[in-house]
Amino acid sequence: MSRCKACFEFQKPDFDVALSYAQHFARSGCEYCKIIVAVMQRALPENNVGTETWGHFTLAGQGSAKTMEMRDFWPKEEIDCPKKTVFEIFTTRSSESLSLISKWTEECFSSHENCIQAPHVPPSRLIDVGTTETDVVKLCFGLDSSNPLRYCALSHCWGLMQPLTTTTETLTKRSTGIRFTELPRTFQDAITIARKLSVQYLWIDSLCILQNDKEDWEKESSRMASIYESAYLVIAATHASDSSVGCFLDQPVSHTAATPCHEHITPSNNSVPIYVRFKSTLYDDNTHDHYSHFSMFDAKRQAHLPLNSRAWVLQERILATRTVHFTGRELVWECRSMTLCECMDLGPQFTQWLGIKQSWIQALQGSMDRYDFWRRIMELYMQLSITKQSDRLPAASGLAKQFQGGRYLAGLWEENLFADLLWTVYPDGTRASKWQAPSWSWAGVVGATYLGSTLSSLSGKYFTLDNTNLRPPRVSAQEYQNISFKTTCIAINCSPAGEDPTGQVAKYSSLEISAPLISVSIKKESDMVMVCKDGKEMGFEHDCFGDFATLEEDKPDFFCVWIGTTWLRDDRKFYPQLLILRTSQGIGGVSATPGAYERIGALGGVFNRSHDEWNDYLTFDDWFKDSKITTVKIV
Repeated sequence: MSRCKACFEFQKPDFDVALSYAQHFARSGCEYCKIIVAVMQRALPENNVGTETWGHFTLAGQGSAKTMEMRDFWPKEEIDCPKKTVFEIFTTRSSESLSLISKWTEECFSSHENCIQAPHVPPSRLIDVGTTETDVVKLCFGLDSSNPLRYCALSHCWGLMQPLTTTTETLTKRSTGIRFTELPRTFQDAITIARKLSVQYLWIDSLCILQNDKEDWEKESSRMASIYESAYLVIAATHASDSSVGCFLDQPVSHTAATPCHEHITPSNNSVPIYVRFKSTLYDDNTHDHYSHFSMFDAKRQAHLPLNSRAWVLQERILATRTVHFTGRELVWECRSMTLCECMDLGPQFTQWLGIKQSWIQALQGSMDRYDFWRRIMELYMQLSITKQSDRLPAASGLAKQFQGGRYLAGLWEENLFADLLWTVYPDGTRASKWQAPSWSWAGVVGATYLGSTLSSLSGKYFTLDNTNLRPPRVSAQEYQNISFKTTCIAINCSPAGEDPTGQVAKYSSLEISAPLISVSIKKESDMVMVCKDGKEMGFEHDCFGDFATLEEDKPDFFCVWIGTTWLRDDRKFYPQLLILRTSQGIGGVSATPGAYERIGALGGVFNRSHDEWNDYLTFDDWFKDSKITTVKIV
């Protein structure tokens, strides 16, 4: 867009302008000054636009998202106006946006040390994207695995509209050729991007996995994480609810206050809308609100991005080496080294806020507590939607493979077993009707959307668990001093149900621990469930309220097992961390295991304890005074 003589200086990154000055040249026909005037008039409060008003502007943006931020006004004593941003949206389909994708990808591939990819075996099947001249694509298989192939991968929502798929019946037809016009819009856009990048192959799950072949699905889904990790670029249709929507946008998706303020007519007579929206800062909760660093572990704040609300997509997003997101407003880039966007609100200048990929890499490198980070990832994962509950473990399989935290046990880790056992869910769910996981794994609970822990505080910090010294010697109980009171693991039986070692687990998975065990009774009031003994009762975090539908309160089928203790060093207070068990009744269509127990809840917590609550815990400790170390098998 050309500038007049008066506003030519506005090409600087920062500039000041008087409204009256811009109005004069706007009337003379300067298109740039027309935008300046429209922005100031829309941003300023009504009845408060005077000819003496000045604005301070900052220009930014790349690709198609040209942004102009009006950072300040004066005289300030006369004008009370929030900071706002104005931005031009041409289209993410534009040549500028496609060139920007190419630039980001090549820079990452050639210069980012954290983004170097190891040699890889190509996927079993890939789509040859062909050329714009032939306009036909075809499914290829049996590709030479001795030479790594460069390919892109599509990350997309299936939604309610099933996309084009490959089955055992259509495999031959797909390998013969698929006309470009037969493909849904999202697939077409991904092919266009791959062609722009001069990448010959593209991987799309619905076309490259046989959707009616269980064996092929299990084999290929177990490799899905490595497929995304090894892709040259993952193309994410992040804003699209299904494959008919497409990647490209010709206008912004408005989920925040963005209103048109001017319509610019280009020399070729095309109309380009100019929008104004509130400018958020990196110090408030709405930072870059359409794609935020701060929404990393909060699925609710990503609800306007359908792709990021899906459980299967979490591992694609984390493990992919580099991803370009087509959001409702602009392009967003995520790689292992940085997060960028077209409007430049995200970028290297904000490296103190790590993206989800960078946080994952740091956790693997030991820069933060690995198991605490795994719990945070699983907390996010449980908030995400999944169509088949039986996919709950397979959809996180790729994360478990790369995490390498020791032996993996249906969402838990053997090296952190006792702390991992103390999970809690909210709201309470139901037992899966078909076998998914043992009772001691959160993966066996259906419908819960929040995964927590009895070890977490209000600040999100996890407290350390001690399973070797469950209680201290006390003046009032000298007999404790010479008793070894600890919890240990004896045996674990948790085998994979299929080929995937970190996918679904076999029936009758179990663990045996040596720990203090006491018999208790259970009392139910409204939606609360309490554990009772010696005339005292305490509420606990139950897993499934349906477990107590036919509760017989006097029946001695309930138990507490002491898993570990959290110590508060400042005053020597300690908090027992317990699992609530029942005699095995069978879950997920699997019959009861004689002599074994099933988990039904957890009891603990270490924050905001009043003096009376502390006395309750001392009372609870007294419940175990006469308990003995017992071998406990939990299924």
